[in-house]
Amino acid sequence: MENAEAKLESIRREGKSKEKVVADESLKISETVNKLKVADKAIRDYIDNDGPGKLRACEQSITDLEREISQIDKEISDVTDKANAIKEQIDNSERIKRNISDNIKYRKFKRALDVLNAEIVELEMRNANDDLLRLSREADKQNMRHQKLLADRGPILGAMRAKDDELRGILHDWETEYKDAAKNYRESHIKVETTKAAIEDLARYGTALDQAIMKYHSLKMEEINRIAGELWQSTYQGTDVDTILIRSDAENAAGRSNYNYRVCMVKQDAEMDMRGRCSAGQRVLASIIIRLALAECFGVNCGLIALDEPTTNLDRDNIRSLAESLHGIIRTRQAQSNFQLIVITHDEEFLRDDKQKSIIERQSIAEVI
Repeated sequence: MENAEAKLESIRREGKSKEKVVADESLKISETVNKLKVADKAIRDYIDNDGPGKLRACEQSITDLEREISQIDKEISDVTDKANAIKEQIDNSERIKRNISDNIKYRKFKRALDVLNAEIVELEMRNANDDLLRLSREADKQNMRHQKLLADRGPILGAMRAKDDELRGILHDWETEYKDAAKNYRESHIKVETTKAAIEDLARYGTALDQAIMKYHSLKMEEINRIAGELWQSTYQGTDVDTILIRSDAENAAGRSNYNYRVCMVKQDAEMDMRGRCSAGQRVLASIIIRLALAECFGVNCGLIALDEPTTNLDRDNIRSLAESLHGIIRTRQAQSNFQLIVITHDEEFLRDDKQKSIIERQSIAEVI
């Protein structure tokens, strides 16, 4: 019983595989039939649209075109032969021209000679002996003139050939060097106009840049004078000078803007130049304050300020005020990671000031000295 069931199961599997094979072959046969139907439809459409007739018409058109091409090739060959002949005639034109000219002159002189011979015969028949000598002299004169003309003919022909050569050279130059003259002129004109426009643009840009630089200079001078005034008022302990500032006088020389700078001191809205009117201490203090103002204005990203003997010619009050100003600068810029203040001095009291302890923190005065 088990063997029979196994055999039945095997037969069923074989039957399913054969059914699958038959189904695949049936599908392939269906696809083949469809392709044959498509091909049959294309053949029938070709026959219905008079395909053979169109094919014969195309073959006849190809034959006619080949015959026309043969005829055109023959015509091209004939035109080429004619062109070569014309070219040969052009090459021989100078010799033919010279031969024709000589033949014309020969015929002219021959006709004149025939006329003279006829007159001579007529005069001989009239027994015109008196005119014979005169005509002989005239004939000799004409012969001499003829010889002269023949002699002048050579240089004239040479000059004509030279002119012809010069004309050919000019035509060759025109066809080669001056062939693109209009195009070259247009390109050169475009370059000139472009250069002019660029020069005008650069001039405008230069003017705008000069104005921007002057405006930047004015803003920076105002900032420098503001910082210098604040430092002076917080440092200087005297009462004869309220503040200091820098004046810049513009000068235009050779198209450039130059500035002459001068330091002025202000007392109750009255300005005077400090040169020759201030003490040595005021001059030193003004120099230090101006340098600090320049550093604050232009060196914000530069963390290094060096002062060499800043207390020279300063009294005690101004030294103490300078120490407080330096302490204020340190306090303002202590958040800057790369800030360093280097003070070179021999003034121990300046270093011992309470405000200056921040400068020498982490070091003893003995180490600094």
